[in-house]
Amino acid sequence: MSELTTFFGGTIRSIRSTRPIRSIRSTRLIRSIRSTRPIRSIRWGWSALAGLALFSALSMTWPADVGASVGSPGEHTAISVGEELVFSIKWGIVNAGTATMSITERKPVSGNDCYHVVATAISNPVFDKIYPVRDRFESFMDSASLQSWAFKKHLREGKFRRDQVVRSDHEAKTAYYHDGKSYDIVPGAFDILSAFYYIRTTELILGEVVELETHSDRKNYPIRVNVLKKERVEVPAGTFDCIVVEPELQGDFFQSDGSLKIWLTDDDRRMPVQMKSKIPVGSIAVVLKSFERSQP
Repeated sequence: MSELTTFFGGTIRSIRSTRPIRSIRSTRLIRSIRSTRPIRSIRWGWSALAGLALFSALSMTWPADVGASVGSPGEHTAISVGEELVFSIKWGIVNAGTATMSITERKPVSGNDCYHVVATAISNPVFDKIYPVRDRFESFMDSASLQSWAFKKHLREGKFRRDQVVRSDHEAKTAYYHDGKSYDIVPGAFDILSAFYYIRTTELILGEVVELETHSDRKNYPIRVNVLKKERVEVPAGTFDCIVVEPELQGDFFQSDGSLKIWLTDDDRRMPVQMKSKIPVGSIAVVLKSFERSQP
């Protein structure tokens, strides 16, 4: 809020009345925001890698340290019920809103033991006047394979509204939607949230590529995740040694142009601490503000 207030030179009203030059700049900024919809780009980038995302017919490969700590199927050191990640969403220097990712519980869905994951994106009060966002995503992912059994989304973006519920039958290779329609899927496919958690549990070797498939919005999307480098980064939640990954986004799965990079902690937690994406006007950054984790 303070950065945006400083950028505008106070309230939009005071700028218009006392600072005509900044008023022009502010008007241009607002027009850019409305034309590019940066928060919608943020939502896609963050949730799918958050974010992020996905499974093809490749076999699961678990890192040695994770495999050694697994006591029984469905236990992964990167997956922890009670984990809550809180992110700040920035467009350039402007604080645009807050995003969260939480693993709330473990429960049966269609007879399958699942993790219940909830992600949200909320614009801040100033952006609410320009392009308000209140998005919520829910994934019910298999506790062992992390494939998606059910996915829900509730989108409120400006005047745009969408509610969706999807249930996946991997044996039948079919996704069933709330409106009665059904679509083919790749067996074991992820939704945009479960895919991100799969990446967190996968062995990430520098220079190699993880290939995945996902189903989203009635379509199947292949994704290649390139493992780029290791890097230490400082974010509001602290300083972390990270592995940097970059997904190659196929089709129109993401609505932002340019590259998307994710920083995951280089330890058993594989927490996402930073995500950066370029958009037609400027860039988006999602940085970790705080986190809570219980024992896996």
